[in-house]
Amino acid sequence: MSYSLLSQAIPLRAAAFIGVVGLGLSVSSCGSDPTHIAACTAPKSEAVVISVRDSTSGLAAADGAIGMLSGAGVDDSLEHQDSLRIRGGDQTGTYSVTIDKPGYLTWARSNVHVTEHGPCGNVIPVDLSALLQPSAP
Repeated sequence: MSYSLLSQAIPLRAAAFIGVVGLGLSVSSCGSDPTHIAACTAPKSEAVVISVRDSTSGLAAADGAIGMLSGAGVDDSLEHQDSLRIRGGDQTGTYSVTIDKPGYLTWARSNVHVTEHGPCGNVIPVDLSALLQPSAP
């Protein structure tokens, strides 16, 4: 390699290295600086996530359950995440949660306080566990 080609290659490699390092610093700083909210990759805000189980067997019981969330200006149904969990809400506040499922007694929890935000401004959910009691035959 001639001297002129070598002298041109070194600045290009240095520029590429500086660009990669700068990108790494920019990405790693999103959680520490609230002005970079657009760069954050925080999960969707959720106020409550409830694990729903049969109290007798311990098996997942969210399928077929209907959950309601009320309070903090919200009166809405909860959505199913999977066969174990239902979730809902997207803001801080105090909630009441009810879960109804055929063949089970209504499960209810009041004064559920959702108070925390993540580094990107998203609501950190309160995790609840609902053990559904079978209704009398």
